Amino acid sequence: MNDQSSTPGASSTNDPLSPQKPSLSADALMRRRLMLRGASGGAAALAALQPIGALATGQSTVLICTAGDLKQRQCSVSGVQSAAHSFGPNVDKVWAKGKTKTYWKDASSWPNGCSKNTKVGDVFKGASNPDKTFLQILSSHAGTIEADFVTAYLNGAFLYSSTPSVSKTFPYSKEDVVMLWGKDGDTRARARQLFVGISS
Repeated sequence: MNDQSSTPGASSTNDPLSPQKPSLSADALMRRRLMLRGASGGAAALAALQPIGALATGQSTVLICTAGDLKQRQCSVSGVQSAAHSFGPNVDKVWAKGKTKTYWKDASSWPNGCSKNTKVGDVFKGASNPDKTFLQILSSHAGTIEADFVTAYLNGAFLYSSTPSVSKTFPYSKEDVVMLWGKDGDTRARARQLFVGISS
């Protein structure tokens, strides 16, 4: 006879077939949301359960960049980035990139919905230079975190698409950039590092 404990819940922790409640970090949930953007209904539920390599059933495109170890990885803020070699043969890898601060400072026109006169504090709550305009930040405060996020915001407006391509090479939308600004210091710092790395 099987000698199992009769304590409630004791058998479920040792039972490999019992349902497990997922515990995802905020970054993992954000990546999942970005990955599933554009998916519909039951496909989204199914996709959420699959590893990223298994999702590539047709030809698809992912944005890649390098980390400190110079290995190609899926371009994301997350510290747990998927190595690009794990995607398989039916995935096109495109280098993530954005325009520089100097490009946006000198550009004669900006993406639709973006103004050179937008106040930094109107978009990035808690900024240290809230009354400066986007153009002033890029011109006179280029070394600040605000300038890096303004650049990423403009790149998100101009170069982001939920379906990346050789012409849409920025991994985050302008809304995602604002959301990353609002994260804790470590996530914001990693976002800044990524934005600077792919916009230079």
